[in-house]
Amino acid sequence: MPHRLQLSLESERGPEQLADLVRELAVDLRKERDFDDVKEATRLPHPNERAAEIGVLGQLGLTFLSAGAATALIGCLKAYIERDHTLRFRIKRPDGSELELEGKHLEGKDLKKTVATLKQFVT
Repeated sequence: MPHRLQLSLESERGPEQLADLVRELAVDLRKERDFDDVKEATRLPHPNERAAEIGVLGQLGLTFLSAGAATALIGCLKAYIERDHTLRFRIKRPDGSELELEGKHLEGKDLKKTVATLKQFVT
């Protein structure tokens, strides 16, 4: 059964750099076979806004097909953290529960625990 999640990225980068980073991460995650769908999050326009949908800065919608996607996600996030140590990630389920990840969760002995925690969170 697929699991729908929202991934939010936070960084000290400016809005344009963060948007570029999210697009790049989306491309990398789409290459993984354990994801059914990866897309930038959008919202409906407020009254007097002209767009049909508006992108939400720093957010992706993910659909996990299996717990293997948790391992693939951690691998991708780890690569991004290695390039920018200010990155933080928040993963949110449809029921509103959240899991926050920082660089320290993706290093050494904590990595195995983080993968296990994410797999449990997703299923």
